[in-house]
Amino acid sequence: PQLIPAVDGNGFDVVYERTSQLSVKQCASLLEWIQAFGAEHQVRWSQKDLWEGRY
Repeated sequence: PQLIPAVDGNGFDVVYERTSQLSVKQCASLLEWIQAFGAEHQVRWSQKDLWEGRY
């Protein structure tokens, strides 16, 4: 496990696995979380969605 600073800046998160070890369902959840975080923090993505939301 790795201890990393939390993305919200409050405390730390423990990361237990590599993304290559995630299931399809876990990867989909991670992508949804990343998009939600980006929307909440006004992230401007540098590349358009090549999958057009089909994940």
